[in-house]
Amino acid sequence: MELRHLRYFVAVAEELHFQRAARRLHIEQSPLSRAIKDLENKLGVRLLERTTRSTKITKAGQIFLMEARRILASVEQAQSAIQSAALGYSQQLRIALTEGVPMQRVTALVAKQRRMNEELDIRLYEMSPTRILQAVQSQEVDLGLALQGFEEHPGITSSSLWHDGLCALLPATHHMSRGKSFSLTELTHYPLILPAARGSNSVHQQIHRLVRQHNRAVNIVQLTDSVSLMLSLVKAGLGVGFATQAQLRGHDNPEIVVRTLDGMAPVITTHMLHHAEHLPDTVLPFMKLLEDDEPDLLPETSLC
Repeated sequence: MELRHLRYFVAVAEELHFQRAARRLHIEQSPLSRAIKDLENKLGVRLLERTTRSTKITKAGQIFLMEARRILASVEQAQSAIQSAALGYSQQLRIALTEGVPMQRVTALVAKQRRMNEELDIRLYEMSPTRILQAVQSQEVDLGLALQGFEEHPGITSSSLWHDGLCALLPATHHMSRGKSFSLTELTHYPLILPAARGSNSVHQQIHRLVRQHNRAVNIVQLTDSVSLMLSLVKAGLGVGFATQAQLRGHDNPEIVVRTLDGMAPVITTHMLHHAEHLPDTVLPFMKLLEDDEPDLLPETSLC
């Protein structure tokens, strides 16, 4: 049995589709199918139930999937530790993040941790929420930061970390920018500029859900892939934009008014995940930095 057999099986077990798994592995489907059959023959058990319409994992396959992930994670950890040692580091901290986690806040704390411990090699990985859960469970990473808590998963400790309120972005010339306060419902009657939705648990999708809860007949004039583009469109007077406080940090434009919304509790929460039983010593100091960090609130009518 070779490591490639384990990688191939994990890909198929996660995708439950041979063609998608082959694309993910950048190989043809035929050698992938042969490798899975070889693996089943070596183990003497059926790992997958295949029909012309579907692929399902057997009970034996579910057990083998956990073990395969653990083995691959151990190999990855060994390779990573060797690379860190070759660069002169004596310790390592592996952190996985989902899209939407406030990166400026994370990188500032990473830099602070590095100043406190120059022997520590900190590595960041971007993963989907489901992939982070798997990586924490298999100890492939030491810490996960996600917009989803996974509180009900055994073996995982999850805690809420940061709360970022939703802000409305208006051109300085907009008549509502001079008002005292307003609600999200009032704003949804205007042309809207929203971030492009990416994934069911992304910050983008959460903003979409929140806006549509207040007005199903919203007029979305454009979707954007970046906060910078959204700010440019708002500045041009094309519509009202929305972003979290964390997303707006570092963007400065005096021609745009930023307002928090009446009656709105924080809507985007960053969660910290780690293995419930295995917690490396290198994680504890960085966890304290994360927990002690208090996000600064953006002053209204300012982006600085």
